[in-house]
Amino acid sequence: MLKNFDFTTLRLEELLKFFQKNDINTYTLQDWIELNPSKGVLIRNDVDRKPKNSLNFARIYNKYGIKGTFNFRIKKTSFNKKIVKDIASLNHEIGYHYEDLSDSNGDMKQAVKKFKENLKSMRQLTNINTITMHGSPLSSYDNRDMCKNLDFEELDLKGEGYLSINFENIYYFTDTGRTWGSTFANVRDKAFGSKIPEYEIKSTIDLKNYILKNKNQSFVLVFHPERWSSNMSQLFFSYLLDLISSLVKVIIKILKK
Repeated sequence: MLKNFDFTTLRLEELLKFFQKNDINTYTLQDWIELNPSKGVLIRNDVDRKPKNSLNFARIYNKYGIKGTFNFRIKKTSFNKKIVKDIASLNHEIGYHYEDLSDSNGDMKQAVKKFKENLKSMRQLTNINTITMHGSPLSSYDNRDMCKNLDFEELDLKGEGYLSINFENIYYFTDTGRTWGSTFANVRDKAFGSKIPEYEIKSTIDLKNYILKNKNQSFVLVFHPERWSSNMSQLFFSYLLDLISSLVKVIIKILKK
């Protein structure tokens, strides 16, 4: 029955098999920044919660010889030291999913201090060479603004997931809102200036077909592993949580207008 639904680990495996079959190269964020490939797919996983789902993702990726970037927040819902180490041991990249500006209520000095402390804490577990902002949809602050006050060279960072990539010739797709297309639930998970598909891409099957049609193009795919289920009970609760989350985001958007 699970095979009839989207955003399941079965759908994920179908997508990875498709990459293999069609010789589509995949990259981590660090590899993409360093190599700047002319085509291929950047695999990014933002670990907002349920870190066990991300470990399952990492193992599935390994099954198909694919490496991805896993960005962890410094929150109890996301940060599990053992799982961070386990994913790193599978040769995936670990990144810092920072949200220090929103956590500091816009206090830049405090945010930079927290950022450096959190980065140091994560580096005690594994190498951290890239960072990617967490959207913090309930906050009025955009965490990316903090990067203006960070010296990447001094911090030994290769780059940031939104700011260190030229998206002009890249299609950016995220599963935010349980769709690969546009949604009111997506507050900040956007790459400004990226290429726009000529028609709406909603399902993972749509996405697969679009990538096949545009094999010589570049793509960034952003997964939130907590959204992807491996059984029907997980699927039900994940769908319900996403629905509630989307409604909250829509209400906040309306109230801000």
